[in-house]
Amino acid sequence: TTEVLRLTDGSGNLQVLGSGLFGGNVSGSATSTGSFGVLKLDKYNSGLGGSDNTIFGIQTGEDLTSGNLNTLIGRSAGQNLTTSTRATFIGSYVGFATTDGASNTIAIGTNTMDSGTGTTNAVFIGRQAGQYTAGGDASGTVAIGHETLRYNQTGRYNTAVGYASMRQMSNSSEDGDSNTALGYATMYNFKPASDGDGDNTV
Repeated sequence: TTEVLRLTDGSGNLQVLGSGLFGGNVSGSATSTGSFGVLKLDKYNSGLGGSDNTIFGIQTGEDLTSGNLNTLIGRSAGQNLTTSTRATFIGSYVGFATTDGASNTIAIGTNTMDSGTGTTNAVFIGRQAGQYTAGGDASGTVAIGHETLRYNQTGRYNTAVGYASMRQMSNSSEDGDSNTALGYATMYNFKPASDGDGDNTV
């Protein structure tokens, strides 16, 4: 006799063996109980910082201690953050060297706000936007566009929108506060010490 179909292995386990052609109708019901494990995502860093962080990526948020309610997604995003809260970093190396004081800041794009320690309540969107921003005086900044405000260090309350807008602004004895630059490469080479401290609108 050729075995065509075996439904159990003799120990109550479902097992299908053999080959053949089958016809007709099958009806009935089945139930199952038990534990099927937990879904695990590769490089999902649970258990870092507070209990309400969302962290995904290699070395992402790995230094968080008490920081909570942060969303960090991307390779090394917010890697050195410790106690900041409500920061949103999305993209590879976003806020990579930022150590603290980035609460309520949104940074989206590769290498965006890379060094933004002490920069709170700011928005950076675009690859390398605000990349070298540093210091608490850069808080309240809005930079949208590729390389906008890339070299800003301490200028605060600036709004730059457009490709490379205010890209080269570097700070020396003057802070360069409260400037508004809209458009492609607007105020590209702005230097606060020689071009006026701030309150410019272009």
